[in-house]
Amino acid sequence: MDLIAFENWVKPIENSELNDKKKDRRIIQIVDLGCFIEAYNPSLEILDCSSYQICIVNDNGTKTGILFWDLKEVNRIHKSYTRFLDYYKRQTGIEKLWLVFVDERHSMNVRTINQFITEKYIKPFCDKILLLRFSHSAVYELG
Repeated sequence: MDLIAFENWVKPIENSELNDKKKDRRIIQIVDLGCFIEAYNPSLEILDCSSYQICIVNDNGTKTGILFWDLKEVNRIHKSYTRFLDYYKRQTGIEKLWLVFVDERHSMNVRTINQFITEKYIKPFCDKILLLRFSHSAVYELG
């Protein structure tokens, strides 16, 4: 994502009535999305990344939602959170939902993350579960 595109997505967030913490999270989400697209599939087209807690992209004609989750906050996911994943799908009209764990410092191994996915019963609610190693600009499929 080039600087002009980034600024165009950030501007509505900065001018919104969200509190500072939510604004920061949305801006981080846009940065994560830019890194993710560059590393995973540069042909993904951003449809919306500032209106919801998920980013919406066009993946070869499929409206796909991407929810980024920081691995530092992975313990905050509760089993009941899976209901919210289904809610996001309905609210935004997306056809597919991807969950992308963001690891800034290579802090967890893939086996531990896969175990967590199984324990929290996340896989049935997502079409893809991926890991973005932010510092390496690398994406791995999980689950």
